[in-house]
Amino acid sequence: MSVMRVSKGCIDILLTAAMWKDWRHDLQSTGPLAWESKNEDGTVARHVFDDWEPEPVGKMLDQANHAVYAGRYGTAEVRGEGPYRFTRVKSCNPATTDKALIPTLVASVDKEIKFYAYQTNEGRGWEESEPYAFCQALRQHVLSFLWEGVDSIPWGGDTAYYDRFARSGPRS
Repeated sequence: MSVMRVSKGCIDILLTAAMWKDWRHDLQSTGPLAWESKNEDGTVARHVFDDWEPEPVGKMLDQANHAVYAGRYGTAEVRGEGPYRFTRVKSCNPATTDKALIPTLVASVDKEIKFYAYQTNEGRGWEESEPYAFCQALRQHVLSFLWEGVDSIPWGGDTAYYDRFARSGPRS
């Protein structure tokens, strides 16, 4: 596997998505994005994303990717723009996106999460790391925006629910 330095734009998209609010419910209903990771001593650290101060999370994500890159290639690629500074991606907002395009927006952000994880998951301890925990929490958060009524979808093997997806004929 090769490792790339993740762009500032990718991290900006992840942090912008962490700020998404569920406009379908009371804004307080889901609370801020939160995740847990293990400290080096084995204790659990709880992290809460602060919309007003996203840069520490961006720096953590950037540094983790940088460490993997430097470990792989034995060199430190320095960004031309200096230390990570957050820039909100205004077009990455489900509240201002046409409803028909929200699934595409969600899929696009999910792909950015997977790209970041792929470029940063090399080495021991990835699944115990804070970047991994953040990516998992962010992915759940982002996927919750796929459609309205997700809470009404049955679980537990209600096969009749899936009849709505059946096509009457072959795909063309």
